[in-house]
Amino acid sequence: MEYKKFSPRDAKLLKDNEGKTPDELRALGLSERAYRRLLEDSIAITQPDADIMIIQPVSVAQVNIHAVEPKLYVQNRRVQLHNKTTGSTVTMGYKAATLLAEKYPAEFEIV
Repeated sequence: MEYKKFSPRDAKLLKDNEGKTPDELRALGLSERAYRRLLEDSIAITQPDADIMIIQPVSVAQVNIHAVEPKLYVQNRRVQLHNKTTGSTVTMGYKAATLLAEKYPAEFEIV
């Protein structure tokens, strides 16, 4: 292995612990940069043909994009918040008003 790419501290750690995995070396004090470099070198690439290179994914999961889309028109609007104890009504942002109304339902309500 070529140690010139690594810092002197990382190179010494690699020489002293040659048979260990990148995770074990990281636990011994390997820097984050050297750890990433070791992981890049250890990625397995399968080659069915000489012309085609395929990297195999660890797992594939379907993500619903519409579920995480924020509703900006609701969050940016202003609402009236009524204080039940004092009887006053104030105009404030929707998010802050809902937080107060949920946390203190006996004191506040959204009008």
